[in-house]
Amino acid sequence: MIIIVDGIDRVGKTTLCNILKNTFNLPICKDDTRYLGSHENVIVNTEKNNTFVNLIEQGCLTDIIFDRFHLTEYVYSAVERNVQNSYMLDIDKRLANIKTVNVILILVNPVDVNKSSAQHGKDLSEHAELFETFYNLSKIKHKYITNYDEFDELIQKLQEKFGCF
Repeated sequence: MIIIVDGIDRVGKTTLCNILKNTFNLPICKDDTRYLGSHENVIVNTEKNNTFVNLIEQGCLTDIIFDRFHLTEYVYSAVERNVQNSYMLDIDKRLANIKTVNVILILVNPVDVNKSSAQHGKDLSEHAELFETFYNLSKIKHKYITNYDEFDELIQKLQEKFGCF
């Protein structure tokens, strides 16, 4: 089971990842380099994501929670670095075509984007809109949108659909 949890800052992604970890006994991978503003960071993140997907495709990585992944790189490249990282669309297609393990994409939306923005220290509404756009474009079969107030319901849905891992 590959679970990808994504969304803007200050919405509860890490909290959700910890709930998923405790519920399903899966490790969390959190690699947070979205704020590095250079073009080189786009290359590094693209290669890193490619490497993870290669490992998933080869069956070497089968049970993990990603606290941010390809949606973050797509959104933060566009908004923070003014770079359209279309490779993340390819990453999404590859993830969608994996048949050997369930890939689950979870978008955590803000309960209140203005509150999340204030907590973060800048307006995140453009980020939130782009996350939702990418989520809607995603070809990953198992997709869920949630927010902090709905985590219990999401966990219940995942348990009913996928059982215990």
